[in-house]
This record gives sequence, C-alpha cells and structure tokens, in this order.
Amino acid sequence: MNNNLSPEQLLQMARLMQSKGMSEAQQKNALTDFAMKNMDASQSGQLKKVLSDADAVRELLSSEKASQLIQRLKNQK
Repeated sequence: MNNNLSPEQLLQMARLMQSKGMSEAQQKNALTDFAMKNMDASQSGQLKKVLSDADAVRELLSSEKASQLIQRLKNQK
C-alpha cells in the first residue's frame, strides 16, 4: 500500500494550514516534517536539496504540473 501524498494533496494541506492562521514558516516546517516522515531516505534527501535552493523551488513551482495544481486550487475558492 502506498501512503505517500500526491503534490495536490500537499497543496491542499497547505491551504488548510493557511486557513487555520499558520504562518508561511509554520506551514513550511509542518509540511517538511510530514513529508520527511513519509518518504524514504533518498526522497527526503532530494526534497531537502530542492527546498534549500531558492532557484530550484522557483523552477519546481513554475513547472506545468505545479501551475495546473495551483490553478485548480485557486478555482476551488
């Protein structure tokens, strides 16, 4: 059984945390902690590397898939 969350589910979690008044830093820490607990060592290492590189984060967020997910979340308001 695969218990990993999809990127869309992680974005939905972030929206929920934001609606509960969590700061951006609190959201980032909570999502990072959750993701690290639910990934194998290789995946968590890759995520840490990307999150620590501002250019990599921008590139990830500007990807077609991320853009589609963000647009879907905006349309759910």
